[in-house]
Amino acid sequence: MRIFQTFLLPDNLVAKYNMSFAGCNFSRNLLKNAGFDKVYSLIPWTVSGKLPQINEDGYEVVYSSMRNKGRFLAKIAIFWEQCLLFKKIGKGDSVWFYNLYFLNGLLFWFLKTFKPTVKLNVIVLDFTPATSIRQQNYWCRLLINKADGLILLADSPFFNCKNKEVLPGVVPSNGIHYPCIRNGNKEFLLSGMISDVIAMTPMVLKAFASLPDCTLHITGSVVNNEAMIKEYASKYENIIYHGKISYKEYLELLHKITFQLSTRNAESPENKYNFPSKIIESLLHNRVVVSTMNYPQLEGINYAKVDQKNFERDISDLVSNLDKTVARYANQANLVTEKFCAEEWNKSMTRIEVNCLKK
Repeated sequence: MRIFQTFLLPDNLVAKYNMSFAGCNFSRNLLKNAGFDKVYSLIPWTVSGKLPQINEDGYEVVYSSMRNKGRFLAKIAIFWEQCLLFKKIGKGDSVWFYNLYFLNGLLFWFLKTFKPTVKLNVIVLDFTPATSIRQQNYWCRLLINKADGLILLADSPFFNCKNKEVLPGVVPSNGIHYPCIRNGNKEFLLSGMISDVIAMTPMVLKAFASLPDCTLHITGSVVNNEAMIKEYASKYENIIYHGKISYKEYLELLHKITFQLSTRNAESPENKYNFPSKIIESLLHNRVVVSTMNYPQLEGINYAKVDQKNFERDISDLVSNLDKTVARYANQANLVTEKFCAEEWNKSMTRIEVNCLKK
């Protein structure tokens, strides 16, 4: 039996409990056609109290009544819930973990120790190498390197498992046709986690302050520099700060713009071995992706690679001939679906599981 252990709630609860929309969308896209027999969701320790009734089909939330008895017991509940899930997994099952850290690390260790016939596989979405033995990722890497199989969004020298494949993301196979770009505009979107390392916010703001014919929309969770963003937005009419918005509002905004920015600092360790989920999502929605990093896993797909040292110049070049830019970089939904649909993930998982049996 193939089991998927993830962290998933309906969209209305994702916002309420401050979970990741990108993470939940990834799991929801994957569970539909990736060949899972069972899907179990664990919940962050920050969620306490009585959980509303979950009506979505396809997965079971493992949630202890200890969560109803205060925040302290809610923290302890995350370990008890892993014990409850341990009992649900049978001998010989193949378990796929959505990342590996303290919320599911105990479950991984229990299965490795007490149910050795269970095949343990990890989907490594984001991994920042630890600089100290005291950091969580130091111990997570040790556990991940004991996995039977891995799927990585970006290849990494930190994992020695040879039974692995690289897939940068997953898109739904639901037959939905996303709006194409017919006539491009000079509107850009910077969204998601907004920080100096992940979004290089000062660089982006400075560039668009000097590009008055281009419009910059910013939305998401601002880790730092929110005051700077608000200051630029008040001073420059072409910089619009939307703050946090619902996923529905985000999609409406996404479909109005031509360019999605992915401005990660290429020198930062946490960006070298990760892959931004926004890139696949934006490509699926036929937007032009503008990236400061090169991603080998996107071979065959066109995206605009820009130099962070000459960011303003490169943005100006992209909008100087919109028709040419749109023709080259936009409207690739069919290709993205073909390469990264859940059925392709199913094939990769099957190959990894077959290799496990050969050991």
